[in-house]
Amino acid sequence: MCAGLIYLFFAKKYHHRSISLKYNTVMKILTAIIIILIIALVLILLVYLEYQRTFYVRMAESTGFLKRYLNDHPEIRTADFACPSSRGCAIQGIRFIPDDRSKALIVMTHGYNMSIENYLPLAEYFRKSGYMVLMFDGVGTGMSEGRGIYGLPQHTLDMKSVLDAVSADGEFSDLPLLLFGHSWGGYAACTVNCLESYPVRGILTCSAFRKSSSSMIPSIKRRYPGVAPFLIACVEFLECRIFGPIASATSSAGIKKTSCPVKMYHSRDDSVVSFEESFITMQKELSGHENITFVETSGRNHNLYLKPENDKRRREINNLLRNSLPEKEADALKNELWSLMEETDEKLAIEFVEFFDDCIK
Repeated sequence: MCAGLIYLFFAKKYHHRSISLKYNTVMKILTAIIIILIIALVLILLVYLEYQRTFYVRMAESTGFLKRYLNDHPEIRTADFACPSSRGCAIQGIRFIPDDRSKALIVMTHGYNMSIENYLPLAEYFRKSGYMVLMFDGVGTGMSEGRGIYGLPQHTLDMKSVLDAVSADGEFSDLPLLLFGHSWGGYAACTVNCLESYPVRGILTCSAFRKSSSSMIPSIKRRYPGVAPFLIACVEFLECRIFGPIASATSSAGIKKTSCPVKMYHSRDDSVVSFEESFITMQKELSGHENITFVETSGRNHNLYLKPENDKRRREINNLLRNSLPEKEADALKNELWSLMEETDEKLAIEFVEFFDDCIK
């Protein structure tokens, strides 16, 4: 009898202690989950605010270089271009028209925080080679309308808007269609195929990134190494919410949807778009596709269509111009910058023209 009472006493005591331990364990787990969720929500909010600060602003406002360039080259025949964007504001650009009958139409797209002003000498080389060249500024950039660029997938939508306008215009519809894109523009030239099929005869890219987050990965890893994977995932989640499925499209996926020749240039020392993450990864993803040519270079950094020495000096001048300088010194640097912008790498431009010539044979 006594033994039974003692057993019941201790059994009850340890039963309550067991329940208490389980309760405490559950509460600790729930508390940890809540803390993790709060931290995650705070980080997502910070990423969202940083995303707004970065992309809901205008970029690469016109500097006057286009006007100066055309004044210095009165032989260039031009025509304005405009079409509606997916945002309802106007995309604007310019056409360089060859002296004789156009061999084809090259649609050129610019890189991040750049505009058509950065490609005028290359466009003129294409024009002199017999091509009509259509350059446009993306939404929120240069001469185009828009209070911001909204995000990197927007450039793919802008490319679609331009190609839709080109397809509907009888002046262009009979010309073979070719695409040239640098960096952000290279990504747009490739991923636009994920939205719609166009009769593109050739695609040429320089320093193209693989997907929208590719351009941000080096900076995020450098600034926030401990939480970089989570922040990158947050950016990709936000872009999918803003832009839908096109946000997750890759350049490789777009290229797989076309059978036209594709040529992709990238320099190993690219300080903006990771050579490994973009170029090497795409090489692996597109292995076996015989219509694609990968050209690996070195010592040309990101703007590889320029002479390396000119590009280096341009970057130095742009860094200097970010500081508060005396007006006379700033004007001298600006004139030097514009002189450098008058040139392109003619040797590489010849390669580009030869590629496009082969595409339309």
